[in-house]
Amino acid sequence: MIPPRPRHGEIVLFLSAAVLAIACSLVPFDLGGGVAPDVLASLVAAWVFLGVALPPLPVLAVIGLVADVFSSRPIGLGALGLVVAAGLLERMRATSSGTPFLLKWIAFAVLWAGILAAQFLILALFLIDGPRPIDLARYWLSTVLFFHIVLGTLHVVRHGWRGVAGRWKGGHREAAR
Repeated sequence: MIPPRPRHGEIVLFLSAAVLAIACSLVPFDLGGGVAPDVLASLVAAWVFLGVALPPLPVLAVIGLVADVFSSRPIGLGALGLVVAAGLLERMRATSSGTPFLLKWIAFAVLWAGILAAQFLILALFLIDGPRPIDLARYWLSTVLFFHIVLGTLHVVRHGWRGVAGRWKGGHREAAR
């Protein structure tokens, strides 16, 4: 399946959200575990799961490089993880169109664990000190938990409060008839 082509408004909205996500990484906040979540990874996953087309991969790579610079990660490693995750999520989009949220969340959690494990192994392969495994696990957990907030926020931005409230009240059943 060919991924949908993004419209200009979607690209501008994604770039604005990505800048906000990078800015959030500069703010010293966490979800109680002492490790801040990767808001940009949650944004990319939520964007794909909502069915909106992502910008081209070179744009994602540049966004990832900017995030690496501002978050003091090894330059290019986070960008590589972001591009790989975006590519895999785009492939999953075809099979997950009617999938319940819980399964999408589990898929993101497993994918993000794999990306972090690969980054950890790349750092170890080049004998670079990476984060301790417990810190990596806390980073994974905070990102996976934060995914709900990003997905919910994007859902409200895309459908508005009335669209969300209508779905909660069973309005989606009436609209389908």
